[in-house]
Amino acid sequence: MATIRNVAAKAGVSIATVSRYINHNGYVSEKAQQKIEAAIASLDYLPNEVARSLSTKTSSLVGVIVPDLRNPYFPQLVEGVEKELKQDHYGILLGSTDQREEFEDYLDKLLQNNVVGIISAVGLQPERTLKIPFVEVDRISGETGYSVTTNDYQGGQLIAQHLLATSSMQHIAIVKGPQRVDKSMNRLRGILDGLAKQKSLKIEQITTSTFSLKDAKVVWEVLDQYSELPDTIIASNDLYAIIIMQKLIERGVRVPEDVQIFGYDGIDFIDIVSPRITTIKQPIYRLGVQTADLLLDIVAQRPISEKHQVLDVAYAPGKTLRL
Repeated sequence: MATIRNVAAKAGVSIATVSRYINHNGYVSEKAQQKIEAAIASLDYLPNEVARSLSTKTSSLVGVIVPDLRNPYFPQLVEGVEKELKQDHYGILLGSTDQREEFEDYLDKLLQNNVVGIISAVGLQPERTLKIPFVEVDRISGETGYSVTTNDYQGGQLIAQHLLATSSMQHIAIVKGPQRVDKSMNRLRGILDGLAKQKSLKIEQITTSTFSLKDAKVVWEVLDQYSELPDTIIASNDLYAIIIMQKLIERGVRVPEDVQIFGYDGIDFIDIVSPRITTIKQPIYRLGVQTADLLLDIVAQRPISEKHQVLDVAYAPGKTLRL
């Protein structure tokens, strides 16, 4: 890999001259610029963004922190963020955690790399005041200054509405997700409010500490303890819905004839699963794009009409409900 020293030698100029040219922080003659450009092209030299940020105390990098990259939801979200930022010539530094201590460690590392702003999807606020833009996406805390999320109460209401249109529903298990996450609680509230008119329904709730794969086993262990399986399972995300469906089919349970399943998120992955999961579709990619746009507006000090943006969700029919 070519270095700045190689470029300087090829161009016949000093390292300092190449540094001034790359970092745009001093005079470089037109003749020297042409030599440097030719050397960069012939050597396929790519400036080290992190090294540049250390010397200039600025960068074209944005920090992005998500809770779980194993869930296809978050790579789709990050894709929206990254592609939108790329149009303004920004790149990302990506980290994955939902633990407070690790979250603070990531913040330190991002600040050390002089990122221009941070996008966080973990629902945790920094324990210190940041001097750079900080935007929360998807999971948000109650103290955020800027955020973009989706209407989870609306999503819960849509689930209830479409379940009430199905046949032979008497016993529902709701995998509600972690209680510390407002999104899961808002969704649960929407479901319960929507089902309230059906007084005869038996409704049970299953709590998990996260939305990640590690807790999918916990969900199944709880379901396995039931003397009789519920005829309807509402999963906290599409990933859980797929895992639950696989377990049921392995045991000879028919989906949706014996047990119907409702997912949440609308990840691309469900298009290759059979039967296709019925779900609530969040505008995942758009969520990432809108968050990136909000951050860029803050960085550029443009007027911001909405500091807290909420996107609608939609019902996405599949083959796992009894109609």
